[in-house]
Amino acid sequence: MLIFFHISEHAVIRASICIIINIKNEVFKKMMSISKINEILVENLEIDLEWLKEEFEILFESKMGNHTEMQKKIANDVLDSFLENADVEGNIVLFIFLDEVVENIEKKYSILLK
Repeated sequence: MLIFFHISEHAVIRASICIIINIKNEVFKKMMSISKINEILVENLEIDLEWLKEEFEILFESKMGNHTEMQKKIANDVLDSFLENADVEGNIVLFIFLDEVVENIEKKYSILLK
């Protein structure tokens, strides 16, 4: 025995709207999660970049202009290692932020970083 249900056009539209709203809510939740992840990544990068600036100040600030070849090697190795380990892949905001800070360090310590 077959049972036929008559579903009104109005009911179909309401069901479709509910589905769309649920999908929209899920997408919004994921976007908020991504936003929170980006916020944490920016905070972590800020901490790491502050460490990098302080490290250069501690190691090289007092000897501006009178650096040995070993100090130049250390400065370049520290910066290279930091850049290799900085996780900014796929995030243009983090990349630009990192680029600005590194550019400032390279200008300030241009004698070391040749």
